[in-house]
Amino acid sequence: MTKKKPKIIWSGEASFLNTGFSVIANQILSRLYDTNKYEIVEIGSYAKTSDPRSNELPWTFYGVIPEDHETKYKQEFDSSVYAQFGEKRLPHVMLQEKPDALICITDQWMSSKFQLKNPFIKFVKYILHPTIDGRPQKNEWIDDYFKADLLLSYTTFGRDTLLNQTAGRLKVFDVTRPTVDHHTFKPMDKKKIRQKFGIDENAKIIMTTMRNQRRKLFPDLIEDFVKLINHARDRQNEELANNTYLLLHTSYPDVGFDIPYHLKRNNIGHKVIMTYCCNACGHYYVDHYHGEQVICPRCNNLSAHMPNSSNGVTRQQLAEIFNLANLYVQYSLCEGLGCPIGEAKACEVPTLAVDYSAMSEQVEIDGCDKIRVDKFFWEPITETSQYRALPDSEDFVHKAYNFLTSPEWQIKEWGRNAREDVVENFSFDRAAKIFENALDHLDYPDHETTWMNPSLNLIQPNMQFPPNLDNNSFVQWCVENVLQKPDLFAQSEINEFVKSLNCGFMNDRSGRKEFTKEVFVNHMLNLVQFYNQWEQARYDKLIEKPSNSVGYAIL
Repeated sequence: MTKKKPKIIWSGEASFLNTGFSVIANQILSRLYDTNKYEIVEIGSYAKTSDPRSNELPWTFYGVIPEDHETKYKQEFDSSVYAQFGEKRLPHVMLQEKPDALICITDQWMSSKFQLKNPFIKFVKYILHPTIDGRPQKNEWIDDYFKADLLLSYTTFGRDTLLNQTAGRLKVFDVTRPTVDHHTFKPMDKKKIRQKFGIDENAKIIMTTMRNQRRKLFPDLIEDFVKLINHARDRQNEELANNTYLLLHTSYPDVGFDIPYHLKRNNIGHKVIMTYCCNACGHYYVDHYHGEQVICPRCNNLSAHMPNSSNGVTRQQLAEIFNLANLYVQYSLCEGLGCPIGEAKACEVPTLAVDYSAMSEQVEIDGCDKIRVDKFFWEPITETSQYRALPDSEDFVHKAYNFLTSPEWQIKEWGRNAREDVVENFSFDRAAKIFENALDHLDYPDHETTWMNPSLNLIQPNMQFPPNLDNNSFVQWCVENVLQKPDLFAQSEINEFVKSLNCGFMNDRSGRKEFTKEVFVNHMLNLVQFYNQWEQARYDKLIEKPSNSVGYAIL
């Protein structure tokens, strides 16, 4: 009898988009699919199931964004901030596909927070691969990591943070470092590439590629680039000052900074170039900033813009852009992985990065260097409550100047060292093999006791509250007797409920909300209804009975 392939659900950002998580998904899933050992199902954020790009995927794809006809699901989607990450789509897909494992590779707050509350989480093995981009990790995040059946880390920084914070109790299966496809990102003839883009072969180009968001320090980098130019002039190196440019491969407008404002404020727009791409003809090029929507120089349509996660350049085109650079820099408060560092190194571009989180371990070789941290600061409780790092601008200026003025033979040697490090330690080939080992390591639940269980197990809440319970006892009693799922909440979550009852309000990412015993009981009853409707849907599907419990059918 042929052994059934394990069915794996991968939950993250749609693998055909241009985000970091999307690139990782596409590269790892492609390699897992090629092993022919697993059935693969993807749930992708920021895309619809009907997206034509999904037709190119060899595995099953479900988009998180509602289709036009999904009116009931649209109401659910609009009711929760976490729906954009798959909260509402996930149980439908799990019931439809009956998987053996669920893999999540994104941030804790956008994944395990709701995935561990999924009605079918006990039916699968849960592989959690969180981004550990700072220390310390919140207690509730640590609690989530303990609940995973298998835990992977992007970086040694992440692994060591978890080991140190839990005194070695939290076990990490392996460190993946899925940074770059070195078959695509590779050194090219810089002279020919620059001719293609119309760039002087003698120009010095410092490049960064980061999404325009709060933790990417675009204003600081622009200011410190000005300091670098001034430093060159102070050293009577007018040639370097005149021929050095900053290349920003990023998005604008976006959720981060007003980049044109900072260019104008520093009077440096003439020394900064951007990537543009055209929606109409597919042309891509670099130029000074001329607006967020500009006329394409090839097709003359008003359809060129700076790349974003939905409409950008291909990986091959991005590799060409990396090959324009003499030096790459990652100027960020933190990184969970920092894929562009590896992409630059794979193209034999020497690299500077801030000496914190995932960035440090990628620049520990000849050909790269760490930018000293000027100071650390704490993010507030409404964000991560973690240390974040600000780079030392003088250290950046000094090290960037040294790189740019080093002899050509030295730069080439540094570039070769950087690529060798990527191929050996940061490739997708290596990372995919670790995922394969992890999947093969697990013993999967028997479907006869999970998806195919013939019993209907509904919660019957006990509403006979004992008198005179303090807030701590009240919370514990409700979890055990109303919801009847004592293992659903970690102790850190229980403590947060108690604290909120004591204070009369609860803080979350959307702000402060009133929190009373009545509010808490209603929350428990809503969860009872949620779990019961999905258990009823599972049972009805098993006996092939039409079910109204979930309100609509999966695509």
